[in-house]
Amino acid sequence: MSSIELLPLNDLRWPTYRGGYRTPCDIVPLIQRLPRPEKDNPPVPQELQFSYGTALNRLPVIGATLLRPGCSEADLMGVAAAIALAAGHRALARAYLDFGRSDALDYTFDS
Repeated sequence: MSSIELLPLNDLRWPTYRGGYRTPCDIVPLIQRLPRPEKDNPPVPQELQFSYGTALNRLPVIGATLLRPGCSEADLMGVAAAIALAAGHRALARAYLDFGRSDALDYTFDS
């Protein structure tokens, strides 16, 4: 399989794209909903599975560029969620996104 370059979801070109009848179309929120084929969400369509899988596997590498001393807790939690998701651990990925510092402190002895 050949390698493809994927457009990052925070790329400034996304808002410039147009949908039917040349109307502005913010597709990013729809793309962001694709990785959760749980509950009532549909599975990733067959024609998007290769690109989706490629993007999913690149999440940890892309996320690692955000991790630096002093990075925000939100960045750290997002990258941890991306790593868990790429490894197939959806429940852990959801936990990283849903829980915050106060939740984590419940599991430590120092606050």
